[in-house]
Amino acid sequence: MQTKTSFNIKKLTYLAMLTALIILLQLVIAPLIGAATGLSPSLVLIPIVLGVASCGIGAGAWLGAVFSFIVMFDPTTVPFLEFNPILTVLLVFVKGVGAALIAGLLFKLLQKRNKYLAVIVAAISAPIANTGIFVIGCLLFFRALTGVGIYSLFITVNFALEVIVNAVFVPVVYHLLEATGILNKR
Repeated sequence: MQTKTSFNIKKLTYLAMLTALIILLQLVIAPLIGAATGLSPSLVLIPIVLGVASCGIGAGAWLGAVFSFIVMFDPTTVPFLEFNPILTVLLVFVKGVGAALIAGLLFKLLQKRNKYLAVIVAAISAPIANTGIFVIGCLLFFRALTGVGIYSLFITVNFALEVIVNAVFVPVVYHLLEATGILNKR
């Protein structure tokens, strides 16, 4: 039988691994994908949703904040920071943490009915929230920078990749973690 302390240590260890995975994905893997393809899908939404589904909404918010902090140092963020640093920081954190919170709320709402449906809905909602908040923020505050055309195509392709990757990988990884006993009931 697991004690509450040992469960909390296991949960914190898992959260630390997800945090490290976000750092690795955002600082190493995303730039490699970007250099090879010109695209930058947010693969970090996978560990964010896994964190939400396994450790709760607060853990997801933490992971979204870690993602947002790293995005602040991404070269693609520089034009936004130069245009309006305060709104840039606000937009980056609202989209990163917001994606986790929305995914977490949907997971929590659906998990009692069907845990796997809840994982799938959370996995799909994270890129919708992340991209949706970004697009709305750009339309409201950064229209002079973003415009339309190629930038819209870039967002559309990235968004489609994020939804597909999340919809496929999050449920599979969640099921594997659960089947191997890495995830216990919270």
